[in-house]
Amino acid sequence: MELATYRIKVDASSIDKKRVEVSVIPFLRNPGDRILQFAADVDTHSKTKAARDKNYGIMDDRLTIYAQKGLRGTFDLEISMSNQTMVFAERPTEAATASTFRLDECAMPECPTDGIMIRATHFSVDPYMRGRMAEGKSYAPGWEVGSPGEGGMCGIVVESNDPELVVGDAVTGFGQWNKFIAASKVSFRKIEVSDAVPASAYLGQVGMPGLSAYFPLEKIAKPQPDEVVFVSGAAGAVGSTVGQICKNVKGCRVIGCAGTDEKVEFLKSLGFDEAFNYNTMSVAEALDTYAPEGIDVYWDNVGGETLDEALARMKKFGRIVACGAISQYNNGTEAAYGLKNTINVVKQQLLWQGFIVTRWAEEFPEGLAELAKLVGEGKLQIKETVVNGFENIPTAFMGLFTGVNVGKMVVKVD
Repeated sequence: MELATYRIKVDASSIDKKRVEVSVIPFLRNPGDRILQFAADVDTHSKTKAARDKNYGIMDDRLTIYAQKGLRGTFDLEISMSNQTMVFAERPTEAATASTFRLDECAMPECPTDGIMIRATHFSVDPYMRGRMAEGKSYAPGWEVGSPGEGGMCGIVVESNDPELVVGDAVTGFGQWNKFIAASKVSFRKIEVSDAVPASAYLGQVGMPGLSAYFPLEKIAKPQPDEVVFVSGAAGAVGSTVGQICKNVKGCRVIGCAGTDEKVEFLKSLGFDEAFNYNTMSVAEALDTYAPEGIDVYWDNVGGETLDEALARMKKFGRIVACGAISQYNNGTEAAYGLKNTINVVKQQLLWQGFIVTRWAEEFPEGLAELAKLVGEGKLQIKETVVNGFENIPTAFMGLFTGVNVGKMVVKVD
């Protein structure tokens, strides 16, 4: 356990009551944390010395201060606490396993002179992380064995030297898999949390996955009304967002595939015109049934045989957006699927383009505003699979490759 002191400033001069409650939940960070010492330097305007000497109490994570009108003061809370980290322990040769990760204790960080200290509340796990576990060259640096994993996250500011962020603010950004993180002011941004848009949504539909759907649709696919759009891996965070935008905003006919009957029903509830379980109905049969005249836009999250079947059924001047290839991530070179229908790129004069979403980073504020607007209008529904417990980050990540999640997979820190 380590010790740290946090300060709460209270000015209740405008509150005409004898009891003021201040939440200390942002300071009590773990189930095992406890307040060891509480010191107050307060002008209570109390009438008696006894009242001044006993002017506070702590119960159920709330600091209760007993005082007359005119309370002013600064309170120091000395708290015992611990930090944990999820380490990338070894490189997987195929699918990641429990031994790929290791849960360790680590030191509490210090708040930067111009930054913030964050208590993590949610972590994102995403299929692209499997690529960062490999040694080969990629668009993002590979993870170092022995260092924490990293990715999108949300948290609460518990200490701040940034005038634009205060203790208690909810923030989101990109950070290491630690329960407590010190960050520069440019690494995280404040978010507005509500019942309609919870903090975790900023890791999904109104975060990077949402942007990964929004910008390629606008910049590459450019779907038109009544065009046929096929989305593979459609029940994930990106795929479900793509389908909803194409249906509810662009006016397209949307077909989606997923790996369970539950996910098929989920896609239909979002408004997909057709959805099928690729484990009980082949992609070839489904596309011949639901898109007999061909596909205008194929959004590829899967690669492999699904991509090959879509290539064989693309209309002239069709567009393929290469977002991912989850069916191939755990395959070595020898096990990779060999495409057979690439000649159709020439025959049908197709556009087939991949992307890294950060190419549109300067436009992210516009995209996030539009996604939030769609959520508010009911045109974009938020769906998450939440795994509880920091220690369960590996379980959540591995579940991505066995089809556990419906919508965005998120880890909630207890």
